[in-house]
Amino acid sequence: MQPKNPIANSSNSPIGNSFINQSPIGNRGRSENSAIVDRLLEDYKDLIAPAYIKWFAKRFYTLPFDQIHACASEARHDGKDPQRMFSFLIKRKYNQLTVKSRYEALAGR
Repeated sequence: MQPKNPIANSSNSPIGNSFINQSPIGNRGRSENSAIVDRLLEDYKDLIAPAYIKWFAKRFYTLPFDQIHACASEARHDGKDPQRMFSFLIKRKYNQLTVKSRYEALAGR
């Protein structure tokens, strides 16, 4: 029998190979969303200050997995202060996504 939450039992990547795609987490069911966000927060806890967990959870809910993972990899590899760089990169990706969606909404009018 296959487990209900494949992420919890995945050992391949930080978030599980079967879930790495370009769709945001928000497109999944509510209980699956919280499990995925919890797993992401756990996997990237070295890059997240405890005071900002809610801020990151909101961004993780909105951004695609591959962008989150790319930001984490870049922050760990290139950053003098990985936490600050990860925050900066996530904020930049989130702002790009929200500005793009606002522009598309206005263009559709």
